[in-house]
Amino acid sequence: MTDYWHRNYICPFWEGSESKKIRCEGGCRLLFPESAETADYIGRYCASFDYARCTLAAAKLRYYDRTE
Repeated sequence: MTDYWHRNYICPFWEGSESKKIRCEGGCRLLFPESAETADYIGRYCASFDYARCTLAAAKLRYYDRTE
């Protein structure tokens, strides 16, 4: 999947993003004051195999582990 940032997203909870916003599964949103911070976050987590280090992704993973 790609979007505004033209990245391939690894995080299974990613739904979309805009200049200063990231949308995740379940209506979760991350808002950033600058688009550069959004791009940095996406690179570190959403478009990375380290996505589980994101607090939202980690919470989602724990939730799914409990409900299986």
